[in-house]
Amino acid sequence: MFHQTLAHSQILQSISVHGPHDFELVEFAEYLYDKRIVFLVSCGVAIGLTLAAGAFLPKQYTAKSSIMIGTPGNGPHATAALSPAYLESLKSWESLASSDSLYVRTAGRLRVNSSKASTLKVARLGNSTVIEISATLRNPVQAQALAQNIAEQTVEISRALEAKTAEGLASELKKQLQAAQERLTRAYQALAAFTSTTPLEAPENDMRSGFDFQLHLAQDLSAARTSLAEYEAQKNSPEASAARLAGFEARIAALEGQQRDLSVSLAKKGAQLDAAKSRRSALEDEQRSARSAYEDVRIKLNDALSSPEYNGTRLHIIDPGMVPRDASSPNIRLDVAAAFLASLVGTLAFLVVRFGYVRLQRERSEHLYSLR
Repeated sequence: MFHQTLAHSQILQSISVHGPHDFELVEFAEYLYDKRIVFLVSCGVAIGLTLAAGAFLPKQYTAKSSIMIGTPGNGPHATAALSPAYLESLKSWESLASSDSLYVRTAGRLRVNSSKASTLKVARLGNSTVIEISATLRNPVQAQALAQNIAEQTVEISRALEAKTAEGLASELKKQLQAAQERLTRAYQALAAFTSTTPLEAPENDMRSGFDFQLHLAQDLSAARTSLAEYEAQKNSPEASAARLAGFEARIAALEGQQRDLSVSLAKKGAQLDAAKSRRSALEDEQRSARSAYEDVRIKLNDALSSPEYNGTRLHIIDPGMVPRDASSPNIRLDVAAAFLASLVGTLAFLVVRFGYVRLQRERSEHLYSLR
């Protein structure tokens, strides 16, 4: 009694010092203290019901198998490994592992009657290349078998798809190689035929001889014109004669005619030689291009045939999983903690509402009493 009296006196002193707002907090704290049994009963009932439900609910066991998605090997796609775009593309393998047809086929073979939505869960771990397959069933052995079989079937399907893709790629590359070989053969044959029917060495020699002769004609013409000029300067001398003058003029005219004819002939031969050289250059360029294309396709085909990883992504089972020993649900500890917290919060909310209601009723009663 002494302690209770002392506590009440301390409360009254606190009320007189701190005012009405603190008075409400203190009053509410006292109210909660008086109703502590409600918390105990509420939490006890919630925990008891949770334990009872956990005892009667069937146990579920979750088994997990893991698949590693191998990044492309040494091919051009290796630079894209682990990039955001590459990681986004891995969702296709998740869809393959969680496909309805695969689950129905595997579940039917293992005699599992549960639906896929409540049994199977397929997810990629973060930004990694690991896919985790989880199977939840009442029978732990069946759960492990289902998860492992789903993983194995996923790997087999992926390998079949990759083999088909690799076969198609190799077939296409072989067709391209054959076309490149035919193009290279045609290029060699065209160049050989042109070289045999259109030799360039003789026309080039002929052009050089023509230019040399043209130079000699120019020299002779220059000498003839010089002689004519000298002779014309000596016209008044007795040695000069009309016949000799006519001879000089005739020689100059003949040299000029030869020079014109030779220029026309050289121009014509030069055009023909340039056309032949241009044609030969085009044939040589085509031969080089055909050889380069052939080598590129041959290298791609060799890579495709010798390196299967080059064609795509390989799936590997890195963890077939183990038969679970502990049930995944119901999780008694987690359920009890959740029930305790929910009952605690619910009871507190109820008492807050109840305290407000009681306080309102009391204030109304006091107001009515004061009116009397």
